[in-house]
Amino acid sequence: MTAAQEQALTTSNAQSINLTVVESWQSIEALKARIQQIQRLMNDVLKKDVDYGIIPNMPKGTKPCLLKPGSEQILAMFRLAVEPIVEDLSTEDCFRYRITVRLTDARTGAFLGAGVGEASTDETKYKWKRTYSQKEYEAMPADRRRSKWISYRDDHGQPQDVEQFMIRQEPADLANTVLKMAKKRCLGSNMPALVKTDLGISRVRIDTMFQMYRKGTDMWLPGPESNWVKVLGMIRE
Repeated sequence: MTAAQEQALTTSNAQSINLTVVESWQSIEALKARIQQIQRLMNDVLKKDVDYGIIPNMPKGTKPCLLKPGSEQILAMFRLAVEPIVEDLSTEDCFRYRITVRLTDARTGAFLGAGVGEASTDETKYKWKRTYSQKEYEAMPADRRRSKWISYRDDHGQPQDVEQFMIRQEPADLANTVLKMAKKRCLGSNMPALVKTDLGISRVRIDTMFQMYRKGTDMWLPGPESNWVKVLGMIRE
């Protein structure tokens, strides 16, 4: 842990907040205390739109989510070490990476969990980009261009359709981007949380929580005053 991270975890506006490291991961009480410490970290240390925030262009009412700098603060707080193992699954026209992250206690080396994440330049948001040039569109080979229709409402509230011209992006320009995205995805799947459902209390990973949410399972997380707070929405970048 760097000196800057130590300072961030112990001070906020020159005032001590006494954030403590939870030593035991085994009991329900320890797990609840750990989540409460994360909530204190968010309230007293993490910065909005830097460590957490709402992803741009999301619908109104979207809840904030944890960003990469914020997840690094949490890892530093609990003295967790991350070991990424990269698999290069790229082909001639596509960069694709699968990363397995091992999560260990930085003090003891004890293995705590693992997660897997993957990203590739064949994903729609990386594969295509919009072009405003008719000549550029027509100059591209047929298999490296496409058109897309989108709907919107004009100033009078009337529905309108517009055609957008798309061309392939160069995979090599995005190789580093998808490598970092794969790491972000597997890091998020590693984070454990204590969740209460109608079946009882259990410790699950964040990716499991998303699966439960999509299935319509009602979930509650430990609140700041030892109460249970219902999960109303979840998003993932």
